[in-house]
Amino acid sequence: MQLFQRSLSGSALQWFARLEIPQIRTWPDLTNAFLKKYGLYCELTIDRCYLMGMSRKPTESFREYALR
Repeated sequence: MQLFQRSLSGSALQWFARLEIPQIRTWPDLTNAFLKKYGLYCELTIDRCYLMGMSRKPTESFREYALR
């Protein structure tokens, strides 16, 4: 868990520093707490490879393509 702490910055590091130790005993406890707090942000992240692999379908307008 020490390495995890070193990977954090900003509000995530502040969140980690405020965690109550009795709540977090195992790695799954920590991951569940982190995902509960920041999971929405993880789901919204689109990686560059996905975007580069996108192409417009022959039957869709540019607007439909952009919204997808």
